[in-house]
Amino acid sequence: MMEYSDELKGKIKGVRDFENFKDKLMHKLENFQKVYNELREFFEQEEKFDCNDFICDDYPFEKSFDEIQVSDWVYTVEEKLETKLEQLTNEKYEAIKKEARSRWRQKKH
Repeated sequence: MMEYSDELKGKIKGVRDFENFKDKLMHKLENFQKVYNELREFFEQEEKFDCNDFICDDYPFEKSFDEIQVSDWVYTVEEKLETKLEQLTNEKYEAIKKEARSRWRQKKH
């Protein structure tokens, strides 16, 4: 079995770690979006009480979730994660090519 350089091992581990991070974050954001949709539907259907009377006073954000369009926000985060993963994957493949060229030169001499 071929032993990889520490640089290449680091690139491979970095891609795996980022893929794991991306999957966990997207799972949580998708759950957040689901709960947001459920809350919005609940607020729209609740007739007996005005939900705003109970949740608005200490609302910790400058904009409402309706204003930021949660689904658009989740999509934007996913796009950024995909871009970063592509960058890390390209760096990994460049390191693989660099190491392969180096090994080829060593065998040649």
